[in-house]
Amino acid sequence: MLGPVLIQDVACAVCGADDTCSVLFHDELSLRSRSRTRWRIVRCRNCGLVYVNPRARQDPEAGYTDDEYGFARSHLADLGTDGRPHALRVLDDLGREPPGRLLDVGCATGEFLLEARRRGWDTVGVEMSPYAAAVARRRGLEVRVGSLSDARLPPGAFDTVTLLDVIEHLRDPKAELREIHRLMRPGGRLIVETPNWRSIYRVLLRGRWAALQPRFHLLYFDARTLGRLLQSSGFEVGSVRTEIVSLASAEASRRGLGWPWVKGVARDLVVRWRLRRPPGRIDDLLLRVGPAARVEKGRGSFKRMSMGAEEDALEKRGREGTGAGVLLRAVNWPTDRLFTRLGRGEQLRVTALVR
Repeated sequence: MLGPVLIQDVACAVCGADDTCSVLFHDELSLRSRSRTRWRIVRCRNCGLVYVNPRARQDPEAGYTDDEYGFARSHLADLGTDGRPHALRVLDDLGREPPGRLLDVGCATGEFLLEARRRGWDTVGVEMSPYAAAVARRRGLEVRVGSLSDARLPPGAFDTVTLLDVIEHLRDPKAELREIHRLMRPGGRLIVETPNWRSIYRVLLRGRWAALQPRFHLLYFDARTLGRLLQSSGFEVGSVRTEIVSLASAEASRRGLGWPWVKGVARDLVVRWRLRRPPGRIDDLLLRVGPAARVEKGRGSFKRMSMGAEEDALEKRGREGTGAGVLLRAVNWPTDRLFTRLGRGEQLRVTALVR
């Protein structure tokens, strides 16, 4: 049984060309729904963008407003970079710019907006998930539910806009960037962050790279393709950086290096074996106690957060001991520095100015 049916071929979102070559095929397996979906990842021969093609024809909001969608940053990733929470690292990229009005598109549960407000910014968020928006609003944040176009914000209203781990989800990123451009004052600053296609994790893990989620992540950028997209949308690229997550760390294990890679391969072999056979009691057993159960039960949900299960991530990270983080960074410093200089960090962050 295959699902969903992939019926929509798409052109390159950066240059509009329709000339691609295959990069890899990625199978999404589910014993619970007894389904296998094969996704094709391609590279544009003209500009180099990597993207999912074909993709499922669906409403742009599908998958983001249901009960199961969710995303939470790991504090272990912060310990594996420079120890600062993610929000602080992004805000520090703004330098000494006086706080003004800031819009966070795809603000999730509001951790970034909280820190921006503490620094004096007048903040607004837009979030597709009503469950995540509920959490953010309980924290006293102004958050609009829906897409950016649904928010109907006035032109020239913002000094800074952030698009953090969002652009890879967009079906038409150029249209979204043009709308952002309309909302910003001349000289305003945009910060875009997304998984880095040139990441050392992607090179090592290939089809088991944690950011390879073709159902949700439709686009895979490197510095060149993201820069080209920004320039064609009315922005001037400023700083470009990547952030490494240390290879010798607990977060690296969470992202699939080492023993988790072995377990992931074993899980896929078991699920493939069962999908070739009729459903039976062994499936129920595997879903309760086997590798398939551990994978499927571990997924987060914004709905659970909105029901009160969330915790202020910045406060939680503030309680974490710093000694382990200092030792971790010292051990990993040579390789971290090398991969960062090579642009092989896990996350790509670009700051751009409105032309």
